[in-house]
This record gives sequence, structure tokens and C-alpha cells, in this order.
Amino acid sequence: MPTSWALIGVLAIAARPSTLDDDRPTAPPLTLEFHVSRTANLFHLVDQLSNWDTYCHAQYREHFSLSDDDARALAKHAAIRRAHGWGGGLEQTFYTTDALDAAIARGVRDGRLTEAESKTEAEVLAHFAPRIDALFDAERPRLDAFRKRIDEKSDDLASFAAKISRFCHGQRITVPVYLIANPSDVSFGGGFNGERLTLEVPHVSDAFPTFLHELMHAFVNTEEQKLKAAAEKTDGLDFTTLSEGIAYALAPGIYHGEGSDLDTEVARDVLEKRTMDDSYARFHRYGLALRPLLREALDDEHATLDSFLPRALDAWKVLCALESVKRPPMTFSAGPAYVPLSRRVGPLQSFNHSADHYRRILADARPGETLVLLYALDHPDRAVPPGFDDLMPRPWSEIEGKLRAGETVELTGNARKLHVVLLAAPTVKALEKVIAETRTLSP
Repeated sequence: MPTSWALIGVLAIAARPSTLDDDRPTAPPLTLEFHVSRTANLFHLVDQLSNWDTYCHAQYREHFSLSDDDARALAKHAAIRRAHGWGGGLEQTFYTTDALDAAIARGVRDGRLTEAESKTEAEVLAHFAPRIDALFDAERPRLDAFRKRIDEKSDDLASFAAKISRFCHGQRITVPVYLIANPSDVSFGGGFNGERLTLEVPHVSDAFPTFLHELMHAFVNTEEQKLKAAAEKTDGLDFTTLSEGIAYALAPGIYHGEGSDLDTEVARDVLEKRTMDDSYARFHRYGLALRPLLREALDDEHATLDSFLPRALDAWKVLCALESVKRPPMTFSAGPAYVPLSRRVGPLQSFNHSADHYRRILADARPGETLVLLYALDHPDRAVPPGFDDLMPRPWSEIEGKLRAGETVELTGNARKLHVVLLAAPTVKALEKVIAETRTLSP
């Protein structure tokens, strides 16, 4: 049987002992709490498999063969996940050392899950548990080895923590770190959401720079309101892009492994003709622009985030000016079946039917570009966000009625300076056929 959880260490990172004026020791700049948790791994892998957001990692779907029953279970999870969003309660519930039943019960008590959601999550996680437990057990030695490697790098981490703490006005943070089983040699990712850091440990690639990347988020997020205020005053910039730009400038910008440096990432994006409308290409290029500024700020004992931000905003403006002269016409989409759509329309930026994603589309799209709204009754991502009904050529109630009658829908219109195409079908499979055959799209 798999171990329910294991707490495998607390590591306080400090460059040297520090005291207050009365000689009492202060907290170190960084304290890491490492966990290998069955509950966290169950949730994390199901979450990635559900593909509920564009930032989900693909290696898990490549590893597991998914049946129709699996797809239905994942759709139930995805619906709950979209309702909560990043950091909206599920991370706090499931990234824990508690056993699964205890974690779910605590989530309900703390108001992070409804009773109905708790039952659904328990069923979905139980459905995938045998396969995930097998992977978790197989990868456990690799996770333990990464934790030991962090011990060996304590001096490097002390230097890193001292610089980043000073840059963030002396912030001292404690970060719970959840190490995640990963079947891939090279594909992996990390995250810092709900005040928890997750790291998928691959077989071959070096996860340490990504670990530093996420620690940078942990420090910088202590200044979240300051970053949001700065981004709101800068055309085309948002908090996520500003935060990711800083983190990418750090790693793999300043800190990187062999063959995974930021220059290589940007060169690959350019070769693949990925524009700044692609989230990762945008983060990479902004990170590259910020890298010399961040390196200078971290090396300057008097520099802080306050002195760095004006230069970071100027770098964004210059980057946008350079990019604006070479971006090709773009199509944007919201909803399922975006892969076959991309084969029809070429350069495509795909999003979910969420208010945040609609705002991103409207911020990035140029007048005259195309927005394709995709709907299928058997897919949970079909709600029209409040405040965006005007983008639809016809009311949703009318469209839904046709779908429930077994019809497909193809509509066009114009809204908010965009050409809007709406394609809908009773099922995702039928929607893919509509996309392949419709005359509403350019060939």
C-alpha cells in the first residue's frame, strides 16, 4: 500500500545568523517545509489530467491512457476547478499532509468545498487512485533524492534567499513545498498557488532552476498589490505577465540548467513563430528583457522592487513597440475543440469561457481580428461570463435550445471591433465536425 504522506524535512535558509537589537534571533529569510504527500499527488495529477486550464502540463495525459469513463470523471473535476480557479481553495484543501478523507473533510469545514463538491472530488480521485498510486510509489525514490539535493545546495539557497529577501524589502517567508511524481524524462513544471509550491520532478531535466523560479513567485507575491497597481497603469500589461516576467528573468534567465536557458526558449519561440499572444512566449520575451535589469538589481545592495519596477515597466513598453511591427493577424477562441480549430485558422490563441480569459482576449486582440466562440453541451466549459453577452451573435438561451434539439449552430457577427464566429454542437465530437466543414472560417 502507498504511504499516505510523509513530512520529509524543514530547512531554514539563512546566509548567517541574524539578530534583532535585543539579541533575539530573527526568522531566516526563507524556511522550506518539504512534503511528499499521497493526497497532494492524487489531486495534482488529476488536476493536470483534467486540462481545465491552458497552463496544465501535458506529460500526464501522454503517460496515462484515458478511457471515456476517465474523460467523464475529469470533466466533473474540471467544472469544480474552474469555479474555484487558481488559489481559490482547492490547493489549500489538497496540498496537505492529511490523508485524503481528512483533507476533504477539512476542506468542507473550512468552507473551501461544498458538500456536493467534496463528494464529487472524492469519487473522481478514488477513480484514478490505483494508477496514480502506482506512479507515486515508483517515483518516490526520485522525490526523496531531490529533497536531499536541496540539502546539498543549502549554501547556494542561502545566497539566493538573502538577495531576494532584500530585493523584496526584507520579506521573510515560509514555503510549503510539495514534490510531485512525474513520469517524464524532460517535461515538468512547477507552481506557486494558494501559498503552496508544487514541483514535478522529472527523470533527466534539472528541476532546480524551476524550483528557484517558483520561490521567486513566493517572495514577489508578498508585493502582489504593488505589482497589480503598477500593471494596471501600463497598457497591455497584467499582474500575471509582470510576475512571470520577473520569475523567468530569474530562472531560467539568471539561474538555468544546461540547455534550458532563457535564450534557448526565446529562440525556439521565434523559430516556431510564436507571438506574444502566446502566454509562454510573452513570459519568455519579457523575462529576457528584464534579465539584465534584475541581475543588476539583485547585485545592488540598495536596490529593491520599488526601484526596479519603473525600469520593468519601461522594458515592457519597449518590448511591445518592437513586437507590434511583426505580429501576424491572430484568431482567438474560447471553449473546447481548439486543436482542430487551429488546423483551420492558423495562428490561434485559445482560452476558456471565463471572465478573466475574456478580458485577456479583449486586451490582446486587434480591431478586425476574429474571435471564435465554441460550445458543446457535453463539455462543462460552456457558460457565457457575465458582462460579455454582447459578444454572442444570438442569445445563449436560443442557441442552447437548438443544441438540445440535436441541431448544430453556425453564426457570425461583429462586436467590440472584432469579427465573431460562434460554432456550437450537442457534443464535442459533433463540434469538431462543424469546425472541419464550416464556411464561416477562412480556409
